[in-house]
Amino acid sequence: MTEVYHKDNERRRLKRDLLSMPVIYAYFSERQIKTSIGTSFDLNVSGMSFYADTLLQEGLNLQVLVSKLWDYPRSSTVRWCSKTDSSHYRVGISFR
Repeated sequence: MTEVYHKDNERRRLKRDLLSMPVIYAYFSERQIKTSIGTSFDLNVSGMSFYADTLLQEGLNLQVLVSKLWDYPRSSTVRWCSKTDSSHYRVGISFR
């Protein structure tokens, strides 16, 4: 079940829905394509955030797929990435 996420001090123009689903993401690094799996946190039409086990640099182009929502990968750009614990990061992306 999806819950609506809203805070009084929310700066986003669009509300995001909280959800927890597998996210497959891929990016080009050192002459190869790296692929990994994360877990979504929230989503709206302009972007999403998810948990990853890799530090992803701001500005990095990603292909992301949430197979329960989309039939194809979506192009996106990393907007921010912050460490949550010793081996996990929360990543914010915007769709292109």
